[in-house]
Amino acid sequence: RRPAIPKLDRHDAARQAGLDPSRHIYLYPYNPFRFPPEFDPVIEELLGRDPRAEIAMLEGPSRRHRALLEQRLARSAPQSQDRLRFLARRPYQDFLALYPAADVVLDPFVFSGGNTSFEAFAAGVPIVTLPGPLRRSRLTYAMYRRMRFMECVAKDTADYVAKAVAIATTPDLRRVLSREIGQRSAVLYEDGQAVSDYEAFFLKHAGG
Repeated sequence: RRPAIPKLDRHDAARQAGLDPSRHIYLYPYNPFRFPPEFDPVIEELLGRDPRAEIAMLEGPSRRHRALLEQRLARSAPQSQDRLRFLARRPYQDFLALYPAADVVLDPFVFSGGNTSFEAFAAGVPIVTLPGPLRRSRLTYAMYRRMRFMECVAKDTADYVAKAVAIATTPDLRRVLSREIGQRSAVLYEDGQAVSDYEAFFLKHAGG
């Protein structure tokens, strides 16, 4: 089912989350252990190209995960030191309220979003994604294909940064993309086709 996203103005949502609404908010709605090293240079490039960028992500279940990530980024992406905001873990409805605060959602390369992408699309927030060769990196891409909407799918890391920065810094572009996502995303929810396909497969191969 389509998640029930709280109806919040972007500024109100940002303040409620403890974020500065005057910054460009790049939401990374995953735990620190899902921040792959391959993503570090992309973050550094993104922050260099957008002086008003702030990356918001969740605290993980373990403080050590955050500490290890911060130590790694201090070496590989030094611009993140004062522009990466860790948000406290929160009840699910409060977590959903983060999406209206975001200008763009960043989809990691190695482990693409699943539920988080369904949530972001329900909120009408553009997600920039770069599909890889494995299924785990192609979930958001598959959702965009299902919507027949490929404007936020990057072809390489340079294109990923360019798309993310363009969306976050250009309100008119973001509004157009959000409107398209809002109109097209209905195909992602309450779709029984996959259930029917699994049912047909098991009935055929169960030997019954």
